[in-house]
Amino acid sequence: RQAIQEGINTSDIAASDLAGLPTADMDMELGNHFFMPNQEGYEDHSVAFDPEKAKADIEALGYTMNDSTGIYEKDGQPLEIKYLRLPDTPTSANEGAMLQTQMADIGVKITFDDTTSDEFFSRIMAGEYEIVSFSWQGTPYPMANVGQIYGKPDGTNSNFTGLEVPEIDEYVTKIATETDNAERIKLTN
Repeated sequence: RQAIQEGINTSDIAASDLAGLPTADMDMELGNHFFMPNQEGYEDHSVAFDPEKAKADIEALGYTMNDSTGIYEKDGQPLEIKYLRLPDTPTSANEGAMLQTQMADIGVKITFDDTTSDEFFSRIMAGEYEIVSFSWQGTPYPMANVGQIYGKPDGTNSNFTGLEVPEIDEYVTKIATETDNAERIKLTN
């Protein structure tokens, strides 16, 4: 996962998605899952775009490059990921095309798993995806949603990965009960 993230140039994708919008004076590098760049507590936690490191990390996992396909392989299987996309939604189609190109540059094959807008979030909630992109809207109350997105999966929250991490659940409780705002920000980050 780290190598894949290192191979994604989020700046290029954001610039393409937002082309034509009045964003010249805005910081569009959203490297935090809770705070927007203009909010108190914002820290950039993003993974740096580094395709060479991505390839080295993939090789360290035992993958070798198939020179005829340009795709890494392990045990005879290509390193391939399915991207759940909405082909009729321009941003989704665009992001998918850019991801496919960027991943090809690091030896990862992206195939499209196309769906409709009616099925998109049903598939996400059911865990029927390998990689997907969508965005949350910013909120003036970013710490109110930590448990909603990252808390223990309970069928009602938005932890679509279904990943359960007891340490995160401890932080969710601490953030919800801490009265000192500076400490809440620190715990959230």
